[in-house]
Amino acid sequence: MLILCDVDGTVVDNNQLVPDSARTALAQANANGHILMLCTGRSLPEVYDFLWDLGFSGIVAANGSYVKIGEQVVVDNRIPAELVPQVSKYLEESGGTYVWQSPDKVNASDGAWKVFGFTTEEQVLAAARGSHNWEKQPASHGGNWQAYIRQVLPYVQPGLPTDPNKVTFTLAATSPVTLNDMRERWGDYFEVVDGSYDPGNGSRGGEIVLKGNTKASGMLAAAKYLGVGIDQVVAIGDSSNDLEVLEAAGLGICMGNGTAAAKAAANWISTDIHDDGLANALRYAGAIA
Repeated sequence: MLILCDVDGTVVDNNQLVPDSARTALAQANANGHILMLCTGRSLPEVYDFLWDLGFSGIVAANGSYVKIGEQVVVDNRIPAELVPQVSKYLEESGGTYVWQSPDKVNASDGAWKVFGFTTEEQVLAAARGSHNWEKQPASHGGNWQAYIRQVLPYVQPGLPTDPNKVTFTLAATSPVTLNDMRERWGDYFEVVDGSYDPGNGSRGGEIVLKGNTKASGMLAAAKYLGVGIDQVVAIGDSSNDLEVLEAAGLGICMGNGTAAAKAAANWISTDIHDDGLANALRYAGAIA
């Protein structure tokens, strides 16, 4: 089987930790000969090295706009350079912050790190060094995100990119713009997806990729490249950007901590991530005993 696992809320929790039961189950599934791939909204710079140690041999990244299996890049759909400043200006005028993401870099707007509760660049650097006081961290993003900040910071570059796959954005609670407004404005060019996280404080998160790119399109490209029939594809996820892949896979499984929409899109609902959710999902799929 080809098994695609979402990252946040499926493999790692809000503290960026992998439950022991998930580690064991993934190792067993890998030993049983199944192909494991990450299937995430994250771009490559956001993917921890330790995730590859769990047995994953490929990734559907940036909501399907980038697919890599082993050393082979199967899909790499970039947003045209001329649209980047237009979208950036729109987000800024809409009261939003944003992070442009490419396979080798990250370009963040001023204030983008506030979604993690940081108010100054010095706090971000302290978090990367490991000297930030997380116990006093505001709960705007939930959990301990030190590992994420340390992972991403080396890839951060100034200015706007010319070849991103995706942009993640956060709209302030005071912004009158809705995600539906954005879809109406940009729908001819992009997929605008609800964010896979809750920024808190009434803010709203979302993600933008080129039109036609979803986790499902990435999954189909991966399955075709590997020669795996759709009936042998399992997708496991928990949030809004997992809906299409949960519906398109031969078997779609939603984590018990998933959203109502993700649960409705799935064929089966597992337990919570902290209640052996991923292990139970792999067991139900027949990947482990």
